[in-house]
Amino acid sequence: MDYNEIKQENDRLRTEIDAYHIFYEDFSKYDMSISNGYGLLSDMYSALIQAKKKNPNNVAVLKQEERIISLMDIFEQMQGLNGKCQNLSLRFKNLNREVFNLRSELSSIKEAFNKET
Repeated sequence: MDYNEIKQENDRLRTEIDAYHIFYEDFSKYDMSISNGYGLLSDMYSALIQAKKKNPNNVAVLKQEERIISLMDIFEQMQGLNGKCQNLSLRFKNLNREVFNLRSELSSIKEAFNKET
């Protein structure tokens, strides 16, 4: 790898890291919110099951059950998206390490080049 290739790779990785810092967030707070929301929906669904046992043909109860199940599906999708965001966060942290290594290598190449000239 010559100096220009290393510099281009460094620039590319730096751009990705800058994007990471722009969009970086602590995704654990979203995990907590999603878990709490899902827990509330589970409690609501449990209460709905009790109401459904008392009156299994109540149209309002059946419609509410459909809405709660739809919300549970949405929360599962949100959990999946949050997992993807956490994976990207880890990927960016690894890229940051790569950039550090490339910068060190680039500095060494510059020093060697300056000594030769």
